[in-house]
Amino acid sequence: RAIDLLTAQPEWDGKRLVARGRSQGGGQAIAAGALDPRITFVAAEIPTFCDHTGIVIGRINGWPKLIPNDAEKPDRKVIEAARYYDSMNFAQHIRAQAFFTVGFIDIVCPPTGIYAAYNQLPGKKNIWNHLDTGHVSRPDYDAGVRDAILNYLKETRK
Repeated sequence: RAIDLLTAQPEWDGKRLVARGRSQGGGQAIAAGALDPRITFVAAEIPTFCDHTGIVIGRINGWPKLIPNDAEKPDRKVIEAARYYDSMNFAQHIRAQAFFTVGFIDIVCPPTGIYAAYNQLPGKKNIWNHLDTGHVSRPDYDAGVRDAILNYLKETRK
């Protein structure tokens, strides 16, 4: 409904719509990009909800750890249900351009999960690796994401 409200505003150019979020908002930006074709650019900063079932193949699950990382034998029903909420599965349906960020020492949203989602993106995409960062943002990161969005808007202005 928020997208409907935004696109009803006279300021909207009728062509470009950015979904941006950090952490849980990043996961929501991925879902919005998958579910609404009006989204033309997704900026997902250290997104959550990535790779809920990673534990099944030896990776660490992302937040909110729907399947505990110490589960010896995860419940098959939980595994199947978790896939409905996984950014990795939403990402494959995004037709918008995308810009992700990832912290290589992030234990909340592990880089393996974010890359699992990023690798599913079918279109034009870019990822910004923060080698020395966990689940945080800094002013230069905010500026980098803002610049990526502004560059997209400049490139698509017509």
